[in-house]
Amino acid sequence: MKKWMAASVVLALLAAGGTNVHAAAQQASPQLVIKGTPVKSDAAPVIKSGRVLVPIRVVTEMLGGKVTWNTPEQTVSLRKWTDTIQLTLDKQTAVINRPGESKPETRQLEAPARLVNGRIYVPLRFVSEAFGYPVDWDGTTARVKSPLSMKEQEILASGSLEDARQLVKKQLLSGTVHYKHEALVYSYESEYRETTFLFPEGEALRGYMIQGDTIMRFEFKEDFPLAVWQARVKEGDKTTSVLQGHWTKAIGENPSIKKAFFTYTSGGWGDSFNEETGWIDPQGEYSQLGYKRLVGGEVEMSHGTIAYAQTHEKRQETVKFNKTGGAGKP
Repeated sequence: MKKWMAASVVLALLAAGGTNVHAAAQQASPQLVIKGTPVKSDAAPVIKSGRVLVPIRVVTEMLGGKVTWNTPEQTVSLRKWTDTIQLTLDKQTAVINRPGESKPETRQLEAPARLVNGRIYVPLRFVSEAFGYPVDWDGTTARVKSPLSMKEQEILASGSLEDARQLVKKQLLSGTVHYKHEALVYSYESEYRETTFLFPEGEALRGYMIQGDTIMRFEFKEDFPLAVWQARVKEGDKTTSVLQGHWTKAIGENPSIKKAFFTYTSGGWGDSFNEETGWIDPQGEYSQLGYKRLVGGEVEMSHGTIAYAQTHEKRQETVKFNKTGGAGKP
């Protein structure tokens, strides 16, 4: 009888211990992986009310941003490029400023910024997505990923020149551009809308985009196209004259590119749409390569070839694109 009671006590203790171990496992800190790199920090992520909270400095700096803490105001500011985010401790709203937007955006947080063991913690999803990075959470690991799929990263890093230029054009037109300096917002003087892309010979990851009265120099380095220089131009000026420096109010850095340029222009008004490709030689002479005009979806005029590269061009990038953990899209 005594042996039976002793065994029962031991089993009860083991069961209780097992329950505690299970509970501890459930409460274990989640793992954090940022663009394919596991994060190792003395300040681990925590889960509060079902939300993954992370130390704000660790995550922001790994995404290439900077953190500033204002003690009297109890506010923390995050900055990457010219995008800024401001949060107040224990307040469940944040203010986001982006270049070119008419006014700051106030956004509701899933959980307020908190002070945990002397560190400021914020919801991971809010911070990463505010800077343009999607998040996956599987219950144990939070993964901050590149907004580009692995296939898109392969194209940018080592794909064909034509595919890379098409993808860069798509990204520039999709509104994912970030700005190294304060942004000049483009406008049109007429109802006709036209955009021109200029790619240096053999390159896709840098170049110029002209929209309305604004020219932008871009570089595609870190998951996004980055505007490193902008200026005002006269709408309708020939591309060659723009390259000769016919601009005003320049902002940023624009070192000379001593190469020929491949150009792609598209635009339209109403039910008409035009495409044109061209080549500007190092002396500034322009040659049209192809032209197509559609009205109501039907080809009205076409000659030459509409493509995104000359047949003789060989890809040789000056700007390098480094692949990271992709978003997993096809």
